[in-house]
Amino acid sequence: MKRFSEARRLGPYLRVVKNGTVQAGDEITVLHRPEGAPGILDVYRGP
Repeated sequence: MKRFSEARRLGPYLRVVKNGTVQAGDEITVLHRPEGAPGILDVYRGP
């Protein structure tokens, strides 16, 4: 994460749960986001 932050490449981090093929334009579905979870910019900016 530090390497991406230093390169100013912000974005979500994903987890692979099933083997398969992913390509540009494929849909991504958020299955769960804890209530009150910080957004990407919140994490990047820090406290």
